[in-house]
Amino acid sequence: MLRQMHGEGHPAVWYILLRAAYAVVGSPVVLKIVALTIAATAAYLLVFRLKLPLSIMLLALFSSFSIFDYAAMSRNYGISMLVIFLIVLSWEKGARNGILLGLLFALLANTNVHSVVLVGGFLAYWFFDLILARSRPPLTAYRAFVTAAAIAAVGIVLCFVTVYPTFNDTGQNDLSGENFALLTVGLPTA
Repeated sequence: MLRQMHGEGHPAVWYILLRAAYAVVGSPVVLKIVALTIAATAAYLLVFRLKLPLSIMLLALFSSFSIFDYAAMSRNYGISMLVIFLIVLSWEKGARNGILLGLLFALLANTNVHSVVLVGGFLAYWFFDLILARSRPPLTAYRAFVTAAAIAAVGIVLCFVTVYPTFNDTGQNDLSGENFALLTVGLPTA
């Protein structure tokens, strides 16, 4: 399945969830079931686990993103919301666990391509939080960050290997014999 979806334009997590649910149920109705289960789980975390002011929680819960884009449309974007909520809950628990957050970052990077930017934002925030702290954080805090960044990097690489080049790019451009590293940074390869 992973080989066949290479270049589809979306990372693998959504397709893996759908394939697993289809193996259990055996019907295409799993598309809606999986999407609604993910949205309901994210809504549960938002309402009962995240400590947000009531007005913000209600705005997030009843926004068009939560209701339509993440639930009714049945696409992979709702997984991002769920994983972000899990990251926030893990982030709040005092000393940050580098392995847990790294795995969540890697999972987030593989929910959709846009979430790779969010992973970079989380890591940048964590880095500057360590560097700009008034009192010097213990060495374990730096180790946790490096561990999370390394695991997240593996997740980001898996995302790009799964997604790029997309079928549209493949159909328009002959990239055989080209240096992929130079192409990604926009440098000429000839």
